[in-house]
Amino acid sequence: MSSISGTSKSTLKRTGHNQAVLTDASTRRKPDRYAPMFSVLIAIILGILVFFSWATHRTKKRHAAFTKADVILAIENVLSGETHDEWDLFLTWAIRDSYLESIRQKCIAISREHSGNETGKDLGTPGEEKLRMILGELKGAYQGAYH
Repeated sequence: MSSISGTSKSTLKRTGHNQAVLTDASTRRKPDRYAPMFSVLIAIILGILVFFSWATHRTKKRHAAFTKADVILAIENVLSGETHDEWDLFLTWAIRDSYLESIRQKCIAISREHSGNETGKDLGTPGEEKLRMILGELKGAYQGAYH
């Protein structure tokens, strides 16, 4: 039983019950040559996920501390028509100050109602007028803090 004819790459393997089982070399698990590359890929993906989680948390935390001046700048930013990055961030993240958060909620409603109504503008004219009223309220309520 020690050799089997015609099977040069086959081996006998003993199981737990003293039974001989023929195993072919082609059925044995070969080392995976891609395992190191797969591990590196997983590490890179995890690193990217951790980085974006950290960056999102940092942005959210910084935005929660928005001041009256930051809110005024965000509204002026969208009214100027140049860029709207500050406006987008302003609408996206909650603000810790309850009064400023109520202003943000009003702005979200205005943005939903009047966004895309006029070609080439972030907000339609009626929406811009409503924002100008809010801006005037903010500047009047916080005149000392803004200037």
